[in-house]
Amino acid sequence: MMSPPDPRPQPIEHANPRQQHVIAIDLVRFVAAVLVLFSHLAFSIAERPDSKPAELSGHTMPASILPGLSFYGWIGVQVFFVISGIVIAYSARGATPYAFLRSRVVRLVPAAWVCSTLTLAVLAWHFSGFTTELMRGYRHSMLFLPWYPWIDNVFWTLGVEIVFYTAVGVLIWRGKERAIGMLAVVLAWVCLGYWAAFSLGQSGAVPVLAVLYKGLPYLVDRLLELLLVKHGAFFAAGIFVWAVLIDRQKRPSWATLAAIAAACLVQIFWTTVDNNDGRDNPWWPAVAIWVGSLAVILLGIRHNLAWRSSQSLVSVLRVLGLMTYPLYLLHQNIGSVAVGVLRRAGIDPVTSLLAASAAVLLLSWLVVTYAEPVVKRWVGGVMDLVRLRLTGARAAAAPRSKG
Repeated sequence: MMSPPDPRPQPIEHANPRQQHVIAIDLVRFVAAVLVLFSHLAFSIAERPDSKPAELSGHTMPASILPGLSFYGWIGVQVFFVISGIVIAYSARGATPYAFLRSRVVRLVPAAWVCSTLTLAVLAWHFSGFTTELMRGYRHSMLFLPWYPWIDNVFWTLGVEIVFYTAVGVLIWRGKERAIGMLAVVLAWVCLGYWAAFSLGQSGAVPVLAVLYKGLPYLVDRLLELLLVKHGAFFAAGIFVWAVLIDRQKRPSWATLAAIAAACLVQIFWTTVDNNDGRDNPWWPAVAIWVGSLAVILLGIRHNLAWRSSQSLVSVLRVLGLMTYPLYLLHQNIGSVAVGVLRRAGIDPVTSLLAASAAVLLLSWLVVTYAEPVVKRWVGGVMDLVRLRLTGARAAAAPRSKG
């Protein structure tokens, strides 16, 4: 007779516990988040009157701050996607399907729930009530629905990330972990094909393709994002950084590397053009920031042991890396409301920006230090319990099916 399953919590295999953490990634990740913050709170808030930061601040910022830099803050998202490619390939190495799933859910869900709820509270105060639109955005964010509206528009990237996680997770589930490199190849060439078609449309060479620029229905355009058609090359770049420098695999073909580079550069070019909206900012600074971020990561991988020799540096960078996700989710709407409050109180624009930035940084630290760990334990515990019950039920059913 089979004994009943042990109800006590069981040790869980976590994705890739063996390998040392690359702390340079934490530094680059944090800087990328600050760039995005700067883009919204120092540029969009003043230069884009129809943007959410401008609306929530009450149009109180008279001019952008350091526009030569703050305009390019959006490139932080492309840096995030490269880092995701590295981290997810790294996490997948040797992981079981459940370990990979658990690591991603526990990383993504708790902070998103906490940050969505904090943003809801601030916006409800700002709008003097829980409006229908506000609650709809909150529901979409809490349920990770991949289409607009969200409690904060920065949530658009989460759907893209989740699709990438899912693609890698399916490969692990099917025992095709080594095919992650092939996934990167496919992502690179599909992405290059899209941006080549986009360029042909915008140049007038193939006029019918001009529809790719703001001519598609929202859901179709969003589907292209979710299928990694627009940004897949950035994830592919990250996968190959991991494969070659960390896992010591064979270098991909020069053609694939060229496809990745071309797709990323063309995407950055057209994003610059789109964000310019009549301005004449060049595209090369965005490329320089992106390439510079990649260079820091590469150097950090090669010299990781030296970086890790300072325990204090490791501790600081680890905290900054953990703060990045809540900082990204919190900064735009809460930061914009804070800027508006400070400006209406008579505080000058630069001080308002610095104070609002400090406030969301502090809030991010509080989330990482106090709120997120509690929700992580709860989410992880529920997942472990459900898994335990399911495996116990299957084990109990097996003898009956044989009989």
